[in-house]
Amino acid sequence: MRLLKKYNLNKLEYLGVEELSKECNDRVSALRILSFIELSKRYNKLVKGGFSAKVITSASDVYNSFN
Repeated sequence: MRLLKKYNLNKLEYLGVEELSKECNDRVSALRILSFIELSKRYNKLVKGGFSAKVITSASDVYNSFN
């Protein structure tokens, strides 16, 4: 809750591991938070049909689907 009060959810995803580690006083907690944020973004894209909208024909298509 403290992190969400200091950084809104949009800004929280842009914090790096080092900065978030200082806020959490723990690198493992920082990595868990960043992992959860990344999984949430990918799930949201999946639910919205973002992954099935385009046929993958090359490695660059795979790269672009995750960005």
